[in-house]
Amino acid sequence: MDWLVKLGRHEFEIWTESKYSMMVKKCEYYGAKQFWQTIRKLGDHTESKKYKWEPGEIVPYYESEHAQRFAVITELLNYKGTLSFKGFDVANRLPVLFPVSKLAL
Repeated sequence: MDWLVKLGRHEFEIWTESKYSMMVKKCEYYGAKQFWQTIRKLGDHTESKKYKWEPGEIVPYYESEHAQRFAVITELLNYKGTLSFKGFDVANRLPVLFPVSKLAL
């Protein structure tokens, strides 16, 4: 299971379960405060028809007959009247930049 963590104001990363637990153990061992904010586990998205288009939310960004791809929003962008989002693909953790569909709003 992967974790979405927030490192800064607009900086998100996806950590594997092993990296997440290692970072927690390091903080406990050294007595340090966590420098990240845990947002959520990435495997717990629902396939409902209503989505929140906010940073940290999981939304569908690609749909075909056989599959649906989900992404985590890290930043919303509005360029010349076109609303789009930057984020990470949930399955392969690659960055995506995709327009928000008109039907989703």
